[in-house]
Amino acid sequence: MPNGSKVRSDAIAVTQNLQMAGGLLSFVGCVCLVFSFMGGGGGECIRPVAKDIRWGTADDWDMAEHICCHNTQFAEPSGYFARENLFSQLRQEKTGSTVTFYDSVCGLPLFEAPIGRSMAALEQESIAHGWPSFRPAEMIAENVIIHTGGRMSSVCGTHLGHNLPDYTGDRYCIDLVCIAGHPAEAGGSNGSSVAPELAGAGERPFSWSSTDTAYLCFGLAVLSCALSHSSAAARIAACADRRRQRRASAAGASGAGVGSIKEDLEPGVRQ
Repeated sequence: MPNGSKVRSDAIAVTQNLQMAGGLLSFVGCVCLVFSFMGGGGGECIRPVAKDIRWGTADDWDMAEHICCHNTQFAEPSGYFARENLFSQLRQEKTGSTVTFYDSVCGLPLFEAPIGRSMAALEQESIAHGWPSFRPAEMIAENVIIHTGGRMSSVCGTHLGHNLPDYTGDRYCIDLVCIAGHPAEAGGSNGSSVAPELAGAGERPFSWSSTDTAYLCFGLAVLSCALSHSSAAARIAACADRRRQRRASAAGASGAGVGSIKEDLEPGVRQ
């Protein structure tokens, strides 16, 4: 096989391989993005949500497990806390001026409310927004992490909700199912008094959060784009090679034609 033909064949093979790889990565990237936007990806909880979470939320344990431990974007239905008659229950069980809300996974205290306002004001703000809504003074800061972009989680890895500031300042819009735990020291099923970072040490499985998934999708998109450009470059190289081959063939045919004419004009003369 002539060298030019072999180069062209190799270029075509490389192009086809790059096209296949780019197409596969594009498909995987699309699936990945859909998965990410749907709030998929494993959460970061050090253990499952407790089975005996409070205020009627235990009946919706599957939802609690998904929202708190396998999601970083979406929330429980708007008004869910009102359907569970949360504030009626809080008024019945409140023994002091405030109520403490505990992590549904590890039992750490996350919010204490109301502080600097009445229970009625806390209820009205929560009703207005659709989810329990806390203010900075009511957050137990050492147990809560506010991530870039406003996503909130506990130090146990439990997804809590989001910081959605309004004209008065930070407002923490929180999922009831994720703050309905029992205190850790009470010996509930969701944990013990062991520090959360020690409780999960050596037993926490690797998992993807939605943010990690989004980064993976971005990487796949970049790689797919690079392969597409490589494929285009290979096609250009193959096209240029074909043009060179055509020119060479044309030049050879032209030379052969001149030789034939000369032989007809000067028979017996060898070149």
